[in-house]
Amino acid sequence: MPTSIPPESIRNAIQNPRVLAEQELHESVEDMIIESAEVIGYNLLVQMAVKMNIGETLVLLKQSFEEEERMSEWLKVNSPSMFAKLWSQIDPFR
Repeated sequence: MPTSIPPESIRNAIQNPRVLAEQELHESVEDMIIESAEVIGYNLLVQMAVKMNIGETLVLLKQSFEEEERMSEWLKVNSPSMFAKLWSQIDPFR
């Protein structure tokens, strides 16, 4: 029977927790960028729906926009502590 081998990134993370912390830090930065882009995108869609007078769609778009804004705000509030926690696990002067 063939054995499955985890990807190198997972093997490295198991052997070196710093690698895992670095990956989490990069992913958290990517999450913030994506969340900001989603807020901007939904805001634009809401404006377009208003201009096009698409009332039935507007309610759903506004709901999605508000959800994305809440998530973006949560990331703004919590990212400093997440960063500090992850940064403490990384040796920046390696």
